[in-house]
Amino acid sequence: MIIPFLRFLSTISAITASVIPHVLELRTSLVSAGVMPGPRSAMMSIVVGNKIYLMGGWNATAAQNQIWTASVDSPHIVGDSLSTIPSIIRNGKCLTVGNTIYIFGGANTAQTAQKTIFTASVSNPLVWGIASQTLSKELTGFDLLISGSKICLFFGTDAVTLNQQILTASISDPLTWGVAGTTTFGGGQYMQIIQANNTCLTAGGSEWYFDGNFTTNTRIQTASISNITTWGTAATGLNSIPSLTTAVLGIGQKYYIFGGYAGGSSATTAIVAFSASSPTVPISTGLSIPNTSYGQIGLVLTSSTGNPYVVLYGGGPGNSSDGANYIFTASLFNNTGSSLGPTPDWSYNAPFRTIT
Repeated sequence: MIIPFLRFLSTISAITASVIPHVLELRTSLVSAGVMPGPRSAMMSIVVGNKIYLMGGWNATAAQNQIWTASVDSPHIVGDSLSTIPSIIRNGKCLTVGNTIYIFGGANTAQTAQKTIFTASVSNPLVWGIASQTLSKELTGFDLLISGSKICLFFGTDAVTLNQQILTASISDPLTWGVAGTTTFGGGQYMQIIQANNTCLTAGGSEWYFDGNFTTNTRIQTASISNITTWGTAATGLNSIPSLTTAVLGIGQKYYIFGGYAGGSSATTAIVAFSASSPTVPISTGLSIPNTSYGQIGLVLTSSTGNPYVVLYGGGPGNSSDGANYIFTASLFNNTGSSLGPTPDWSYNAPFRTIT
């Protein structure tokens, strides 16, 4: 089944994430819409104009450097590699600032964390170079948040120790990095940050404690957007979400977690939602994705005819074959039940999620 596909409206010069219109809702389960040229999880993605770019990732055996593309009007048709990023990378983060696209950090096949910064022009996202500047430390499995005029990198690991530092750079200079403070906890792969009004929350992740024990995280931890170095564990929502989640998207007044994996036989296809008014209390949607999956890229896009939709690419099925070629999609609805509705304008396409 192929749902009607849509077009993304982008203002590349904008820096901060737009607030998503309240009327949009996810009302149906996602369906399989096609397959990618090969298996991938932990990719980086960006949308420029009417093109989706999927970069790097993990193919169940090794990190990759290929760039795959799709049209926003036909996201289920992903073309094979037209180009490459400068080296093999998975679990980095991608951000567009002005006329430049950046990829920060990530890890290679040996899970060696990197501090390299790749850059490309918005006018040609298939041609990449390596910046002379680097992050202030090697980092992979982290998340990225815009706080005021700062780009902030949280959590993750240098593949040897847990990262508690908060790395920051100015939006006006994304190549010069320092350390703004520390968190009282850390997370390994797949921990993500969501902003709900003035609160930041963490979702999922696999925690790596100082004693060397590797455990999965099902806690929801919170901080004020005005004080991003002070975090606490929410009293509600504990053990409510799968630990390894990468497709977390803000849609309307909710954010949604698509599938996930907690190890063993705990992979899930369920879609769990949280509201902006109670962002730590899970809502059972009764919706699902077609296959168990984690590590997928999620995008909210809009067609040239104005129809919004969600698409997930790749992921891992939740076993040792970490990497799948999935493409899952669903139309979004407005509060009258129509599949037509206002469209999020996400010129910032890193995995930052905002709900109000």
